[in-house]
Amino acid sequence: MRFDFEYTFQDLDEFTLAAASAGKTTAHKPHPIRSWILFGVLAVVVLGLWSGSRPHRPSAATPPETPSEAPDELGLFRRVILPALPFPVIFVAFYIYARAKLSAGRSSEANPQVQQPQSLEFSASGVSLRGPLAITDWKCAAFNGFSETPNLILLKQIRGPVVIMPKRAAIDDKQLEELRQLLRSSIHTAGAFPVIQ
Repeated sequence: MRFDFEYTFQDLDEFTLAAASAGKTTAHKPHPIRSWILFGVLAVVVLGLWSGSRPHRPSAATPPETPSEAPDELGLFRRVILPALPFPVIFVAFYIYARAKLSAGRSSEANPQVQQPQSLEFSASGVSLRGPLAITDWKCAAFNGFSETPNLILLKQIRGPVVIMPKRAAIDDKQLEELRQLLRSSIHTAGAFPVIQ
């Protein structure tokens, strides 16, 4: 059974979302320790700004000091550096977020294989991905399952990247159902041992 197609950016976006929801992607996921560190830093900044904004009130027992006699302990830090600290933090966070967003699009634009016509052949013995730059063959034992999104069929390898096939490559729903039956009968699901004959 053969399917000819070209990947679109919508296919790759849908795959990225599916992989992220399954928890099997290298896309950035917040790490709990990083989140707590960020929370601590922001708490210190906010508390520093709050304590720096309150005027010092001398007690009634001590006479008020003249401005020339008052010690300037941490004055520059509280007046200049501490109020300006959130801006570089916000800038760096935005920069990292923007780079992560753009890198996904650029990696697919820079990959010539993604931009070329592809052909996937399915049989009871394996799967073959053919393009103008490369041909890759896998036995069915290389896969430990498959899943579907609204527009894609995703073949999960035991070790290696997921093989993506857009459903629009099928001629009709009947051919798509035949492919599902073939995949169910030849690809063993995760956790099951393949039957060796």
